[in-house]
Amino acid sequence: MIINELFKKLEKNFQKNRLNGEITLQRDCIVWTYILDDGNELMDTAYNSNEIESEIESISFEELLQDAYNEDLDKIETFLDEIDESEKWVISDADVIENVISFKIF
Repeated sequence: MIINELFKKLEKNFQKNRLNGEITLQRDCIVWTYILDDGNELMDTAYNSNEIESEIESISFEELLQDAYNEDLDKIETFLDEIDESEKWVISDADVIENVISFKIF
């Protein structure tokens, strides 16, 4: 399977916004990117639960980014296993810059 075919399968499988981040096709790799901003569902949930738990410990941006990354990485890896493609592709380590986390599939 070539990268274009894998991208189309990923898009089709996750078309109903089932991923926290977004996937894009960039030349010879697929890039997953998640941007943490004020309108983000994970951020809203984290801050609301912190208020309820009466200021136990605020959740950092890094933790929220890592949570989104872990959740989506697990979904993508599971899907690759289901279509017997997990051993054919490499997933890079996460790259974090400010409020953005991303990884590549190539």
